[in-house]
Amino acid sequence: MIRAHLGEIVIIGLALAWYVVLGPTVIGGPATYAMVSGTSMEPLLSTGDLVVLRRADAYALGDLVAFHPPDRESTGGALVIHRIVGGTAATGFETRGDNNRGDDPWRPRPKDIAGKAAIVIPGAARVLEWARRPFVFAALAAGFAVFAILLGTSRSADKPVRAASTDPEDPAAKPAAAPGG
Repeated sequence: MIRAHLGEIVIIGLALAWYVVLGPTVIGGPATYAMVSGTSMEPLLSTGDLVVLRRADAYALGDLVAFHPPDRESTGGALVIHRIVGGTAATGFETRGDNNRGDDPWRPRPKDIAGKAAIVIPGAARVLEWARRPFVFAALAAGFAVFAILLGTSRSADKPVRAASTDPEDPAAKPAAAPGG
């Protein structure tokens, strides 16, 4: 019984593990995803990199964090990903891009911080941007649907077919009753 559903169990287990470790905050998970744009964090981060952020109980000097500046208009509402170079949680952290000479004008506090960099995936944001195009997304969704249908079809084809019995004592060999009678 379990062996027949091992594939589904593994997929559900992997999906659950992903959600617990890397699920986006928008669906109740612990992670925020940020796409890098700009040169302020080069050479560590470049435009097109994807950064997975996780909230922390505390932030410290040297941590790479993403935050919303108080005047979100200055960044178009985007997160700023910079390093903590000073300050405290109480007074606000001093931040700076690794490729910048001066500190940022903002002093984010822990409530402003979306999270600390946990994983950096170089170039992944470019792939996500490409996949978010309507035609590409529709093609990927259609391909997934076809795959799911074919997977379901192949599973039903794998079920054994019972040969007709000629034994008069076998209940499967008796003719079915006619409708209404």
